[in-house]
Amino acid sequence: MALQKCHECGKDVSTTAKACPNCGASVKKPLLQKNIGCLGIVVSLIVLLWIVSKCSVPSFDSYKEKAKEGQTTEKAATDYRSCNVPMKDGSYETTRCNDLEELSKDYIFYRKKILQANQEGDTKKVNEYRAKFQQINAWLSRYNDSDVSKTISQFEGR
Repeated sequence: MALQKCHECGKDVSTTAKACPNCGASVKKPLLQKNIGCLGIVVSLIVLLWIVSKCSVPSFDSYKEKAKEGQTTEKAATDYRSCNVPMKDGSYETTRCNDLEELSKDYIFYRKKILQANQEGDTKKVNEYRAKFQQINAWLSRYNDSDVSKTISQFEGR
């Protein structure tokens, strides 16, 4: 049991008492006891915000798993960012998280293969690669043109 001075008469009063036994003035609670309630609210809000952020934002933990499987952390982080590219209808790809990135790489790959097979005069391969290239273009058409061109140009120099 701690003692504090009464704010009216200055005599010692127990911190558990409701009023001063000398003058009857109500005892003010110490500042620390008042702040415990505020501290509890602040801690509760922080925990609540953390829970909401874990529920609404895709977890980076799945990309850490990819890094363990052999991908670099940079590649996993790129995959994570690719999840957040909206399609033309405003929705997000949920089944293949890095769909736009992979389609952009495939676009570049098959475009080069078509040119190479064409230079070699292999029309069978040209037609095979062109069919795959057209399918990739169909899938890319689900995304905004600006996002597609930005992603393709990002990988063209590599």
